[in-house]
Amino acid sequence: MKRALKVVGVPLLLAAVILGYGWLLWKGPWIFDGSHVRKYDLQPADGVVITGFRTMLVAVGAGIIAAVGLIYTHRNHMLAQEQFQHTQEQFTLTQEQFRLAQDQFQQGQDQFAYEQQKDRSAAQAEVEARATEQYVTAIRLLASAHPTERIGGIYSLQRIASDSPRDRPAIEMMLATFVRDRRNAVEGPMDPIEVGRIDAEGPPYGNDYDAAIETLNRLRS
Repeated sequence: MKRALKVVGVPLLLAAVILGYGWLLWKGPWIFDGSHVRKYDLQPADGVVITGFRTMLVAVGAGIIAAVGLIYTHRNHMLAQEQFQHTQEQFTLTQEQFRLAQDQFQQGQDQFAYEQQKDRSAAQAEVEARATEQYVTAIRLLASAHPTERIGGIYSLQRIASDSPRDRPAIEMMLATFVRDRRNAVEGPMDPIEVGRIDAEGPPYGNDYDAAIETLNRLRS
């Protein structure tokens, strides 16, 4: 409501001021200097008074217009300064938000890298634990009294050495020890009956010995 009144009232007021100024230019000399200006049969002296009054009134109007222009210009300048200050504040706020977003993005990247490293460490620990468990199981099989289980332990060690290169030297040493112990066990003092039984069943040192030799050759090649 107030906005509508302002929109309608300002043009009406401006029109009234313009009409009043024009009427004052026309009738002003007789209103303010009526005692010195004739209404009829104007003389040169009357013209001087009328011209002087109207010139003064035009100068006053021009001064008012100039003052209004200065006020309007000053107001626009202040508004422009406020707008510029507001723009600077918005720009500073945008910069702060951008830096905050960068910090949050960096924190997200650091957190993601930390989670990746944590997952890799957990996966590596799981692999190492599984390899250790398999290694222990293979060693137990290697110490079994059944040749088939010993062969299974040998091939388990071969697979572990292939999956975990850092365990390969220990596995090679373990298999070399097994081969040496197996050979000493076979070539040690034995009676003829035991020797004949071994020769009848197969190779002099057994299939587990051959499997260990084959695995050592593969690992060392």
